[in-house]
Amino acid sequence: QTVGYQMYCELLAEAVKRLKNEPVEAIPTAVIDLGFATYIPKNYIPINRQRMDAYRKIAVAKGNEDLKQIEGELADVYGPVPDEVKLLLELAELRIKASKLDIKSIVACGQDLVFSFAKELDKKVETLFSKVSGKIRIPEPKTAYLRLPANYFEPRTLITVLRKILGKEKQ
Repeated sequence: QTVGYQMYCELLAEAVKRLKNEPVEAIPTAVIDLGFATYIPKNYIPINRQRMDAYRKIAVAKGNEDLKQIEGELADVYGPVPDEVKLLLELAELRIKASKLDIKSIVACGQDLVFSFAKELDKKVETLFSKVSGKIRIPEPKTAYLRLPANYFEPRTLITVLRKILGKEKQ
């Protein structure tokens, strides 16, 4: 099994941090499924291996800085970043923010956005959803349903709503 150079460097950096007892930043693992496909078009990155490498880099990004660097690299190598890839990067940004808030998943289901949390919900829920209008239901201690108007279930609108909920990432 071969390990790519970048992955090798990441693993090495992680091992050094562990030896120095420095905190190791985990790869964000939240799952976001908003009911629409995100992808890198073949006409943007024609070679499968390079396209898969771009997906992998986006998947292991740990913060906004990583995502900005990836977007810059893509633009340098393949030209202006198309909307489909921008959407993929925005979802990655939301995944990172959600992970930092102990959210395991955000799934669009009918007219609801279903939030699954790693821990039982507390007062944090009220502040989390205070910035958006929508009806909140909490059927189980780790699950919240946010009912939204039907016309909100369009990529741009959902991303805007989730940005409001998850907040701005501190730079």
